[in-house]
Amino acid sequence: QLMHFLFATTPGDSIRQQEDATQETLVPSLRAVVSAVAPVRDWFTLGIQLGVPDHRLDEIEHNHPRDASRCKVEVLRHWRDNSEQPSWQNLASALRSMDLNSLADSVEARASQP
Repeated sequence: QLMHFLFATTPGDSIRQQEDATQETLVPSLRAVVSAVAPVRDWFTLGIQLGVPDHRLDEIEHNHPRDASRCKVEVLRHWRDNSEQPSWQNLASALRSMDLNSLADSVEARASQP
């Protein structure tokens, strides 16, 4: 139930996301995702690997020039709010495709935590 609460805290969350929040593998909150990928510096490549459309990546870069941290947050927000399944496993897979295997292992460990 706590996961449901954390997941539903953003006003833009859809009903589908709120209903799916009971599944363990779904990302519970933007804060948790940002924390999990804190070491990632290449937000643009992360966005590509997460399936964020090129035009959205360009928009993020335009809206937040020279602010890589904010760009990373916006990429993760877009992914979480627009992905069919914003899961820890999907995030880990994106990190593995960037050769960030130990970080991906850490993200996968979060999926198994209660």
